Amino acid sequence: DFAALFPGQNKLKMRNGWIEDENAEELMRGSLLNIGLPHIQSFRKAARALHVDTRLAVEQGDSERAVKNIETVFGLANQVAEAPFLVCGLVGMAVAGVGFEQLEEVMAADPDFFSADQLARLQATIERMPVRSWLDFEGERASIKDIIQRCYTDDGNGDGRMTSQGVDLLASASRWMTANVPIVDSNDGFESAAYAARKFMAPAALFMCASRKEVEGKTDELIDRLIANVKTPFWLNGDSESFERETDEFFKENKMRHVLLAMMFPAGQQVINGMQRTIGRQEGVVAALAIHRYYKIYGDWPTEYDEVSPEFATEFPQDQVDGSLLRFTYVND
Repeated sequence: DFAALFPGQNKLKMRNGWIEDENAEELMRGSLLNIGLPHIQSFRKAARALHVDTRLAVEQGDSERAVKNIETVFGLANQVAEAPFLVCGLVGMAVAGVGFEQLEEVMAADPDFFSADQLARLQATIERMPVRSWLDFEGERASIKDIIQRCYTDDGNGDGRMTSQGVDLLASASRWMTANVPIVDSNDGFESAAYAARKFMAPAALFMCASRKEVEGKTDELIDRLIANVKTPFWLNGDSESFERETDEFFKENKMRHVLLAMMFPAGQQVINGMQRTIGRQEGVVAALAIHRYYKIYGDWPTEYDEVSPEFATEFPQDQVDGSLLRFTYVND
């Protein structure tokens, strides 16, 4: 999860400690942000247990048990990613990563360990994973709107103003939201928003905040753009970092006016980039398995896509960078 959110960052560079704040806890009671998802850690532990058992199965020469274990890991990834919360999609990608690592480990150690039929089963399991549908930002939209209704009045027509209780909530929440957050450059906007919230106590500040309708409208606009980015293949997305730059600039210019949204908005583009990397890995593994199955059947390596597809892959996998068919080459046979 950490790698998906903060690629290239050091997990040890974390702010220390969790800040206890009874006032913030009371204000947040019943919030969507407090929904427990204890099962996701169980799924991660199960994937690691299956990883270990697969190593044991390889030592014992039990290829069928190894196949079932790896199939189960990918099944866990699908299942945990079903819930409409962003963290569930992240854990799904992490669990799938365990499956990819396990399969690659076995194939590198003993390319002949699995039969052609077993490789076909594993390939079919991996092909069925709908990784792009694993990222669901509707839970994030609902969570932001849940906080909006705790901070704003409601005039009955979808509008309202920030309340003193809302100011208190944001000021308190900013203290515990920054605990255990990685210290990275991309957090500058978040830090500015949190600082603004902590200083946001003057009565005049109530009138500096965007209206309820404006905040909800901006929330919908940004979440809708994230969802569109999820649905767009990497090679059709043009400048994939433009959305993140735009939102960073927007929040820097509106750190007081949109302090709530600046604090709550997810690092969506970083997560989408992680999804694209997972899809790229999925396509690469499928291609490798299809090519290896060809080799096991015919005793030689294919040189053209048409030799592999459709017998060993209904459609040959795509390169996620440019949309062309995935390139392949051989090194030392």
